[in-house]
Amino acid sequence: MRKLFVFCVSFLFHGAVAQKVIRTAFLQSPSATEMTIRWETDTPNLGSIYYYEDGKKAASKLISETVPSVMHELRLKSLNPDTKYFYSLAANSQGLEGSDFQFFYTSKSSENTKPIYVWAMGDFGDLSLPKYVDNQTKVRDSFVKYTSGIHTDLWLWLGDNAYCCGTSEQYQTGVFDFYGSSLLNNIPVMPVPGNHEYYGSTTAQQDRKIPYFDIFTLPSNGESGGIASGTEAYYSYNYGNIHFVALDSYGLDNGKFRLSDVDGPQYQWLVNDLKADNSQWTVVYMHHPPYSRLSHVSDLEPELRKLREMLVPLFDQEKVDLVLSGHSHVYERSYLIKGHYFTSDTFSEEQHLVQQTAGHYTKDSKPYINKDEGTVYAVVGSAGRLDWNNLPGKMNSTAYANKDIGGSLLLKVEENRLDAEWIAADGEVKDRFTMLKGVVQSTTSQAKWGDTVSVRASWPGTYIWPDGNTLERERSVFLKSDTTISVTDSLGFLKDVFKFKAAPQVIAQAVLIPDERVCTGKETKVELLLQNAEFEDYSFTLELLKDNQLNYSLPMSSASVNFSLPETIKEGSGYQFRISPNSSLVKVLPSEVFSISNSAYVEISNSGIKEFVNQIDLNLRALGSFPIQVTINESEILNLTSEYSSLSLTSPYMTDYHLSAVSNVCGTGIFGTEKLFVESPLSVNEMIGGAIKVFPNPADEIIIIEHQESEVNIKLFDLNGRILLEEIAGTGKKFLDIKNLPNGQLILSVEKGDHLWRSKILKR
Repeated sequence: MRKLFVFCVSFLFHGAVAQKVIRTAFLQSPSATEMTIRWETDTPNLGSIYYYEDGKKAASKLISETVPSVMHELRLKSLNPDTKYFYSLAANSQGLEGSDFQFFYTSKSSENTKPIYVWAMGDFGDLSLPKYVDNQTKVRDSFVKYTSGIHTDLWLWLGDNAYCCGTSEQYQTGVFDFYGSSLLNNIPVMPVPGNHEYYGSTTAQQDRKIPYFDIFTLPSNGESGGIASGTEAYYSYNYGNIHFVALDSYGLDNGKFRLSDVDGPQYQWLVNDLKADNSQWTVVYMHHPPYSRLSHVSDLEPELRKLREMLVPLFDQEKVDLVLSGHSHVYERSYLIKGHYFTSDTFSEEQHLVQQTAGHYTKDSKPYINKDEGTVYAVVGSAGRLDWNNLPGKMNSTAYANKDIGGSLLLKVEENRLDAEWIAADGEVKDRFTMLKGVVQSTTSQAKWGDTVSVRASWPGTYIWPDGNTLERERSVFLKSDTTISVTDSLGFLKDVFKFKAAPQVIAQAVLIPDERVCTGKETKVELLLQNAEFEDYSFTLELLKDNQLNYSLPMSSASVNFSLPETIKEGSGYQFRISPNSSLVKVLPSEVFSISNSAYVEISNSGIKEFVNQIDLNLRALGSFPIQVTINESEILNLTSEYSSLSLTSPYMTDYHLSAVSNVCGTGIFGTEKLFVESPLSVNEMIGGAIKVFPNPADEIIIIEHQESEVNIKLFDLNGRILLEEIAGTGKKFLDIKNLPNGQLILSVEKGDHLWRSKILKR
């Protein structure tokens, strides 16, 4: 059996070269990531679709059927939201149909801000009379011309889509062939059935066995959003910020329940779906109208009257925005109404009009502003058929009606604005209305001084700002004080008011501790006095300026810093501290002007060992701010007034000179540890050949003995008489190394024959 099946399939494929598309590709059940494409061929084959994202043809993909068919259906998945794709058809992997019309857009997200365009029409596809064909042609052509340059996102068919009886042949000739690939290939079709779809058999209304359900693939399982209905007869879906609910107002559930039967599955599903809906806009469409007079009469026909009595209260309760229908072959559009459930003569403007306007949004008719409650009902049943029942006038709830010319409805939804335009067969827009939500706002906000804030009109449309700008929806405002700015639409119906309470300007002031002397090398404390802000709101840098020139900077980690200025900064007056934030909007106040002093440093510039003379010069080098006070050898205090100073010393018994203290206006300074040693003799003793000189005393490491004898005996004792060192020295100088001897008093003796010279030495 398996071999026979393969043989048959192979035989069918062998003739594939003669295949052709007899029903052009059309789009179904769009979502943000999926799209269904259907088409029909003259003979069975394995249908395929090549598709790719706009601009990425090299990455095209292929999806194919697994069973041969003439009515083909493939669902593309894992697509990117709000993205354009191109596609082409194939049969048995051979190219079949491709054109510039074959593309689609995946649906937009609920946060979408781009306009969404929806085309709605009903009661077309009737080629039985020339006047119907002529009307349908003109309605189609006028819409295409009017929307030239924009892409229509969805196409709603409101029932009675193919006359008389919704057969596949009638759909083919009156719809698919009529509208053609230029529209069907790229606008997803989302239909509902009308009563004529069920006229193919006497049992169709009960069993729903009609060609309509073979032709279309509709989202019964919630695959495009909404609550799953489990049937293609009625369903819901989301597109951008719009929730659409498509209803079957003629077929019967379980063979007995119509839409208006509150115990029926469709009504119960509708209740659940509307309650679960949280979209910004809700549009319901079905074939039969709750409000109509000029073709069918909803006051008289039981099924229409029951829809008004049973469904309209639900629409009121769930705040449905728009209900579209056909059935009546005219155009009728209601005001924004609520609470009217009975015959037309019970309608009261005071009781049932939600807003006292027709909503045209022209200079004489304001839009529906901040629509919350109520619903607009539109009968759009003259896209093909055009019939009037000769009843004069219109219903009391009707804002506009037209029985004389056909047309279709264009919806444009952009964020919180819904515009509807009825485009007549002559190309004119003969009715329009606009709904707005969340507009005419007045806000008060807190802001910082100097902030740049953005204000944005709460509606898409036209704008007039105080400075005369009419192009921009959003403006920037620089705040230096409390500010109020408003924007209106061009007709003066809408106005937003933005009030900003500007906090006082932030002020950052550097504060130096009073009477504190600022010195390099010494700790200085500077504090930040910050007004109208917290320290954590900004980052700050401490700067030292003189004549507006930056001399030093330091990042601040707190509002009070202790630091030492580098000694490279020159002393002088005219200095200021400034604390700069990381924002140009903060007002910066510098500290009071102050002077900087340099800490004192003094050193002996002629340090070393000098031979004994009765008067020597002690040379000093001083740095820092003068006068500088210096103490020499813990006793003698001098005041220095210049960098270089010389002090004459006449004290013959002082053997070294050193600095013991330095100070100036900055307090204690630093002094060098260098010393000036003077070779001060212990004594002079006449011996054979001349005198003996011994120096220095006290001594650290070396004792120098100078004599003129040819040879002397030198000994060094401790106070206990123990010999620590003994040497024989010839004429001239003898250097005794004493660095390893203990500190304290020692006895030095120099002997030459019977002559002895002895004295105390201090080892330190």
